[in-house]
Parts: sequence; structure tokens; C-alpha cells
Amino acid sequence: MKTWCVRPALLTAALALGWPAGASAGDKFEQDRARAALQSGQAMSFAAVQERLHKACDCQVLEAKLHPEKDSSGLIYEIKALRPDGQILKLEMNAASGEILRMKNKGWKD
Repeated sequence: MKTWCVRPALLTAALALGWPAGASAGDKFEQDRARAALQSGQAMSFAAVQERLHKACDCQVLEAKLHPEKDSSGLIYEIKALRPDGQILKLEMNAASGEILRMKNKGWKD
């Protein structure tokens, strides 16, 4: 399964400017796919993701990955976020709608 992993500060810049000069060809390809998903409406902007998470759980995003959803043709963001109490959450969010599909404390088993 293909996964696009980006750090929060880099996602916005990468979507606007493309990958830095030192990125590999594979990284550039994946970045192009992520940009296309954003432009086609298959994925919301990272700023929108941050805003939704702040409203939903007062979280700060630490890491976000954009990848195909297993059971459909859509995309999901897999997110690690820091809560104000210091706990780290793992979330899955529908990339197009922003709906939180799953949320758990890191290290907990389902």
C-alpha cells in the first residue's frame, strides 16, 4: 500500500512549492499524487485538517500520512496528534470530508 508521509510544517510548503531539490524521484512522484488529490477534492488541505482536529480534540498535529483507504477508493489521513494533557492520539480521518473515522490513544490496542 502506498503511503505519503509528511510533517505538518512541510505539507503546506510542499503542496505550494513542490518537494525540495534534495528529494528523490519517488518522493516527487508521491508529492504529485498528494497535490492532485488536494486539487481534485479527494483530500482537504492540511490547514483544514489542523483546524478540524483543534476543534474536535484540542490537538496539535505531530505527523500526518495520506494514503488510500482499504475498503474504498477514497483517501484517509493517518494522524498522530498531541493532546494538551501530553497524551498522543492516533487518528484516521476521511481526507475529503474531514470525518474522524477512528481515534485512540497511542499504545492502546483495539
